Amino acid sequence: PARGKILRRGALIMMFSFYELLISDLIKAHYLLYPNALPAPEEQQVSLSDLRGMNPSSIDEIERFFIEKEADKVLRENTKKQLQYFKDTLTVQLPSDTKLRDALKEIAQRRNLFVHNDGIVDSFYLVSVSKEFCEARGIEKGVRLNVTPAYILSAYETLFGFSCLLVQLCWRKWIKDDAEKADQALSESIFSLLEKERYFGLKELASYATRVKLSSMYEQL
Repeated sequence: PARGKILRRGALIMMFSFYELLISDLIKAHYLLYPNALPAPEEQQVSLSDLRGMNPSSIDEIERFFIEKEADKVLRENTKKQLQYFKDTLTVQLPSDTKLRDALKEIAQRRNLFVHNDGIVDSFYLVSVSKEFCEARGIEKGVRLNVTPAYILSAYETLFGFSCLLVQLCWRKWIKDDAEKADQALSESIFSLLEKERYFGLKELASYATRVKLSSMYEQL
């Protein structure tokens, strides 16, 4: 049992790291598709030592450097600001009523507690997570949180479902002529959650599927 607690804590940290990797990849993909949308170098506060360290041999390498720097800057923000970046800068509008987003914020804060505070609840966690969530679970300042088997499965479901939703939104917004592939990926993601009986993530993703305009191939089914 003691090892199980350690393994589940490590699994949560690792899962969230993969989610952050997805955030980074999506930001890079956007600016590779639309390089003119990349913030100007002066806005990124690049130092002369940065430029010397690049040793670039082409414009593409310089462009890639600034793209990676922009992605790294966003990853240093909290989850709320990252999602706001997708809305304001990348023009991707997430549903405002999604329960997945609230669950995602709690996972992010719990992960931060494990990395920086040995899982002990602090004031920042309490102001970042909904009051209803904390009250329902008796979470208060000074309490040490754990990762139960039920929680790690719920976290997986949340991260998988939200990631699929975010990819779909970006995909359809940035590459509008790729609808059939996006439809197929959406169908496979929904089936995967259904097969595993992960209904929380499934509900939000299926709800999105009812609102999206499907390609002609899927409209005929």
